[in-house]
Amino acid sequence: MAGASPLEVAAATLTVTAALVVLAYRLGSGQPATVAIGAALAVLLVAVPGALRLATGLPRLVGMDRAARLGVLASGAAFGSARSVDTVVLAGTGLLTSGELEVQAVHAVDGVPADDVLRLAGAVVQESGRPIHRAIAAATPRLPGVADFDPVDGLGARGVVAEVVGAPGEERVIAHAVLVGDAALLAAHDIDLPAVPATAGCTPVAVAWDGSARGVLDVGPDVPRAIAAAVRELTALGVRPVLLAAEEPDVARAVAASAGIAPDAVLAGVAPRDAAGLVRELGCGIAVIACSERYEAALRAADLAVRIGWAGTDSRPALTLVRGDLSVAVAAIRLARHTAAVARTNLICSLACVAVLLPTTAAGLLGPALSAAATAVCAAVLVINDLRPQRGAATDG
Repeated sequence: MAGASPLEVAAATLTVTAALVVLAYRLGSGQPATVAIGAALAVLLVAVPGALRLATGLPRLVGMDRAARLGVLASGAAFGSARSVDTVVLAGTGLLTSGELEVQAVHAVDGVPADDVLRLAGAVVQESGRPIHRAIAAATPRLPGVADFDPVDGLGARGVVAEVVGAPGEERVIAHAVLVGDAALLAAHDIDLPAVPATAGCTPVAVAWDGSARGVLDVGPDVPRAIAAAVRELTALGVRPVLLAAEEPDVARAVAASAGIAPDAVLAGVAPRDAAGLVRELGCGIAVIACSERYEAALRAADLAVRIGWAGTDSRPALTLVRGDLSVAVAAIRLARHTAAVARTNLICSLACVAVLLPTTAAGLLGPALSAAATAVCAAVLVINDLRPQRGAATDG
């Protein structure tokens, strides 16, 4: 039986042995050869080892087909390993962020409205090409124009922002000389940086106009809502998400908090080459979601490797994502666990049927025809249950 599992080999051995025993007993008791052969054939039919292959193999095939539709290449062993996973390690903050920056907080001082701080800062930097400036400009949909824009190398930007204010017929133009940058830029203009609480993992950008500091913008990495929803779904599955990051602890914890990961589940300051050791220290039932080029050693150390990109040459259970989408990875883990549960249910049902029908058939209460009918009914039940992953997953993607 090429490719058969140890359980299937044991079942085949038991079935053949039982059939031979029944055949020998019937012949030894003086029964006709046709009756003895019929009884042995009935035992073979009711305890056919192929039912075990049907019970465990078909749900895996259905699960692999659904995984392929999600853009995931799944090995057969991955389904069994996914069932025991209780911790998922997310290797790298890049899995949680969009790669873009956004304004995380606005700290206005001296009674200045926060909208004014954000609007005037965005007006000055809207012509800048720096990523942090683009994030500030994108935070306000409508920006006034800027005159005398002057990017200050390494410090920030400055310019004159003019706005028309007042009721119709009483309009007047108000212009402000605005500075947007770090503490050094404000110090160069004899302006003190305002004392505001810092946001972990963010870069503070000071805003001043007309010779006074008006506020501070905290700019940090953007965690899309879909990523946060995927992390929540992991938790709903009973799986503990852990972030493993090379960044400093403050940055890693800030990203983790935005994604909904607990602070005590953050392993920061870990270089990719050192990640495998930490994965082993976490114990059993560990899945790692990571880019295979950077974290191949960590993927090899996991019980279940969820690779993004190249599949590698390791023989361990693995799910390989064609595209690096965390929500797809979570859907693949959910599908793998569901498939493993269906296979386990099928196996229990198959063994229960054999346990009931085998002694009944060996005792001569069921002939070949009834044995074949009972086997067909059991197989139909298994097939119907096997299709559960296909129907259940069809609504996911």
